[in-house]
Amino acid sequence: MNKLKDDFVNQLVNNAPASLLQAKEELEQWAQTFVSDWLAKNELVTQQEFSVQQKILQRLSSQLSNLEQKYLAQQKQITKEDTPEPENLA
Repeated sequence: MNKLKDDFVNQLVNNAPASLLQAKEELEQWAQTFVSDWLAKNELVTQQEFSVQQKILQRLSSQLSNLEQKYLAQQKQITKEDTPEPENLA
């Protein structure tokens, strides 16, 4: 996202009128802040950041599924152990 932001700011600064170039650093600082705030406000991420978050979510989902299976197996075992054996009536 930083490259996109930097490219945008550089393009803005490079295409600014000559009268604004005197205030180049000030304009660049303002543009960096503006773009950063806008990106954060709109919660935009790069494809790479999205892919990383997607992989993390898939891994966590798999781990949760495994934990649910273990929990259900333990609950079944506990229930089986707590159930008394029927006595022979013979």
